[in-house]
Amino acid sequence: RVFSRGGGGLCGDNLTWEMDEDGVLTITGTGDMWDYLLDNPAPWYAQLKDLITRVEFEEGATSIGNYAFYDMTKLVKCIIPESLIRIGNYAFSGCVSIERIVIPENVTYVGKGAFNNCTNMISYSCAGTPTYGGYVFSGCKKLREIVLPEGVLSVGAHAFENCVEINRAILPESLQSIGEKAFYGCDSLEEIYI
Repeated sequence: RVFSRGGGGLCGDNLTWEMDEDGVLTITGTGDMWDYLLDNPAPWYAQLKDLITRVEFEEGATSIGNYAFYDMTKLVKCIIPESLIRIGNYAFSGCVSIERIVIPENVTYVGKGAFNNCTNMISYSCAGTPTYGGYVFSGCKKLREIVLPEGVLSVGAHAFENCVEINRAILPESLQSIGEKAFYGCDSLEEIYI
């Protein structure tokens, strides 16, 4: 059953969204999600933001829009499809209840601030080789380890800034550039492997 206070609608040219009574937001269809802004938020934001606990993308979606799930503090889990190519800027910024994220192999870009201030994020895994934007994991205070797979070419400025519990970073030989202050404020960082 669809939750009665806001239901669903379009979130891309060929993508639709629907929320059920258990707080699960499901994205179906194909192609890119529309990008959003703070002053033009996603359609579920105003009424349902504090009720959504889980987001599930069905296979076919190729991007998560800018600010799509920004500051959704009750969001605990997001299932990202293998079809995804891009995670937009600030897509999950401020999602303080997310503890783990799995980035699929086909993702080529993880946008600026995509996961910044996800303060309870403990771990992430990435099978592919995306380019990481600036501030991508900044402020993820419980993140303990960084493992970037071989093939990753660049990491943006301030990418892991103030990730105060990171104690180890494993970086690939393929890495060509690390942005300014990428590890600034990582006070527990003891080892970097390349």
